[in-house]
Order: sequence, then structure tokens, then C-alpha cells
Amino acid sequence: MSDDRTMQVAKHDGLDAVRDFCRVALARIGVDAAAVSYRSSDTGIELLHATDDVADRLTQLELTLGEGPTFDAVASSLSTAVDDLRSPIATHRWPLFATEAVVAGVRAMFAYPIVLGGVTFGAVGLYSRQPIRLGSEQHRVAEDLTELIGLALVDPRSGRKVGGTFRMKVHQAAGMVMVQAGTSIHDALVMLRATAFAEDTRVTELAADVIAGRRRFARTEEAHG
Repeated sequence: MSDDRTMQVAKHDGLDAVRDFCRVALARIGVDAAAVSYRSSDTGIELLHATDDVADRLTQLELTLGEGPTFDAVASSLSTAVDDLRSPIATHRWPLFATEAVVAGVRAMFAYPIVLGGVTFGAVGLYSRQPIRLGSEQHRVAEDLTELIGLALVDPRSGRKVGGTFRMKVHQAAGMVMVQAGTSIHDALVMLRATAFAEDTRVTELAADVIAGRRRFARTEEAHG
């Protein structure tokens, strides 16, 4: 890690830095949207930040479907480039995600794993409305910005990831839903995410409503009764 890059991170830390670096990515790489996700042991990925509604929705879509470039980047710790989501390769690899992404107006996507100390704990997704192929310089910029985002997301004093707060909130809400709905913790998490997707809202916002008592989930037998 060079000294100048360390200085950049020192001046930009936390979620504000994530937003700043995403804006730089849009300008320097020439894509239309970006999203940052972190790894979750329960569902694979969780959205941390999105530059617009499309990036937000597509990240939530990957979370719901369990497939997509971001999932693959996190699982393999390798970047994933999709020049055209209508290509046979893309539709074969991610049949549900590729179709829905094109419907949402996205034709190309690039996902870069956030890796620090040999550990992959998230990914940066880049989205384009048109089919495009990134050049080597654009890929290098994306990789550099991904590394900076990763450094910004880790508290240098404790190594704690920013995403931990979000995960704690969702798990707390899932525990309450488990009691309200009379179901398992796994099914409670699925209910939270499915409801957030159906209502086109963030799972963390729904979790906050559950914790505050503004939202309750009926018992499973009542919901089907």
C-alpha cells in the first residue's frame, strides 16, 4: 500500500468515503451506477450503499434470487465482468438475474471483490445502461477504488467492519419476527428480505420499523388462514 493511498483513506473513512469513491467510479470508469455490498453469513450479501434506485434494486434482486455477478465475485474473490447481460453466457449463468436486470434497464455489469488481508468481505458492483467492455485502465481504476472502499469500511482502530451495524439491526429484527410469526430464525430472515423486496424498500429500513414496533408479522398459520 503506497503512502499516498494511505493518506487518501485517512482523509476519507466510513460511509462518506464509500459515497465519494462511488462518485469517482462513475466519472472515471464511465458507468451509470454503482453499489457496495458486504458479505453476510446468512444470505451471501447485504447492500451497504447504492448510487441510485437501479443499483439498489439490482443488489436487492441478487440478494433475493441468490445469483448474480456480485454473488460470484464475493464467492470466488475474483472480479466478474459482464459486457452484455443479454448474451447467452450471461443468461445461462444467471437466468433469473440477467433477465430482470435487462428489464430494469441495465445491459452491462462489473463486480469487484473487496479483499483485505486475504479475506473477502464484500464487493463493488458497477452498472451500465448500454453494453460496454471496460479497458485495462478502467479495470485498474475500478480495482484501486474497490481497495480504497475496503479500507474505508474497516475501522483502523479495531478492524470492525461498518457493515456489522447493519447486520446487527437485521438480526435483531429477525429475532422479533421469529417470535411474532412463530417460525425459525432462518425463515424470519427470509420473510424480512422477501417483504422488503416486495415492498421495494431496504431490508434495514424494514428491520428498523420492526424494532421500533411500527411493523409486526402475523403468525404463519394466521397469514395463511
